[in-house]
Amino acid sequence: MRYLLWIILPLVLSNIAFAKETRDIFFGSASETVEIPFGEKTTLIFNKKVKSHSRSSTYEIRLDDESDPNYRAFSITPRFTTGTDNLSFVLEDGKVARLRFSTIPASDEGFMELTYEIRPRMYEDVSKAPPIGEIELLKAMIRDDSVAGYKRTVLSQSVPSGRKGVTSKLVRTFKGRNLHGYVFELTNHLVRNKVKIDVRKLTLGNPNLAILSQADSLVLYPKKSSKGSSESLVRIVAKPSSNFRAVRMPMTTLKEKKEKK
Repeated sequence: MRYLLWIILPLVLSNIAFAKETRDIFFGSASETVEIPFGEKTTLIFNKKVKSHSRSSTYEIRLDDESDPNYRAFSITPRFTTGTDNLSFVLEDGKVARLRFSTIPASDEGFMELTYEIRPRMYEDVSKAPPIGEIELLKAMIRDDSVAGYKRTVLSQSVPSGRKGVTSKLVRTFKGRNLHGYVFELTNHLVRNKVKIDVRKLTLGNPNLAILSQADSLVLYPKKSSKGSSESLVRIVAKPSSNFRAVRMPMTTLKEKKEKK
């Protein structure tokens, strides 16, 4: 009888200490608050697949089941005991769920598995949207978002710029099945001359595999110039067979006018 009691007691205690709870979140134009208990499992389940989402230094955002990803369920883990962050999740139908995460203390009743089911206020069962396109990927690269179906990698890989006095580094890649994205950081080290970038004539290999390109600034000013920055990020969306080392960015060196004192 004593041995039977020791077997039953842990089972009873485990049922008391573990609980599951599901809450509904209906999003619209305003941000919706989502409470994330520290040290407990919190899952977000969206009504549609997520194409991209903001990155956070306060919370770790991962696919709930990375072995069988469906891009609808995400596991959220706070990095600190307290904190908040405003994040956006772009769904495959174009709707945006704006959520404000807020870390709260763990439940006093024991471990809880909390699930949020997230859907728009006026839910409509629309047909499945196509995979993320070139423009959508470029927009996500500008926001530096994580993109569903794409592996984002942070690098610091030197690449020949083709222009004396200008250095180029590959700082991020976004690699998916149908598209690749590259982010280059250009820096002007010239003291007196500025450099103009012509993204319209940018190429990536021969034949050219670049589809779209964009630059934060088309002019790289001298290091000590007060007119603008000497650095700029250049983003390229290309076909998956492309090679970043084949990039050619046409640039023109221009003499900077002396600033009047």
